[in-house]
Amino acid sequence: MNKEIVEIFYDFSDPYCYIFLDDLYRFEDIQDVECIWQPLNPKAAGLPQQVFHYLEGEDTYVREEIERFAKERNLELNFPSEWPNEEFDVSRVTRAAFVALDMGVGKEFNFRATYRIWGLGEDPTKDQFLIQVAEDLDLDLGEFLTKVAAVDTRERAKGVIARAKKFGVFKPLTIVHRNIRYYGFWNIQKALDSLQNCL
Repeated sequence: MNKEIVEIFYDFSDPYCYIFLDDLYRFEDIQDVECIWQPLNPKAAGLPQQVFHYLEGEDTYVREEIERFAKERNLELNFPSEWPNEEFDVSRVTRAAFVALDMGVGKEFNFRATYRIWGLGEDPTKDQFLIQVAEDLDLDLGEFLTKVAAVDTRERAKGVIARAKKFGVFKPLTIVHRNIRYYGFWNIQKALDSLQNCL
């Protein structure tokens, strides 16, 4: 029996991907489903990232909403000081996610990296960030960092950008199943229900 393919486009700079990461991993708990995790960030591919401008009042609302969701889920939360008008550069973390997936610790990496960024408020551009995550996961530090910096890894990040454009993914978090897009945390359950109906 062929497996149903679900592609999950996510971004370490998006706190919703931190808040709802548990929900996204529910797809992996379904038998006969293969999840393809697509860390999506233009800077990781060496491409310019479009600047997003919030409407007046929207930025403060987004902070309030994230704080509310974190409290409901008993999650630690520490924003970058100027977020959402200024964001951390997550390009290295995004490239590291590809390496972690190859090394069989993609899920652990995603949880630890998002927690360090949004739970602890650590700056992912600092050298110590990836070093600490690698140590947490008991990875060979030299091998891990060498692969993160490799040209092939940057090319994979470009490949995810191209794949996102193919499906019309305009922003994470987006789930794609059978060429149908489900954008936003509010559509996770709808995507799960649709997938179950196909099995």
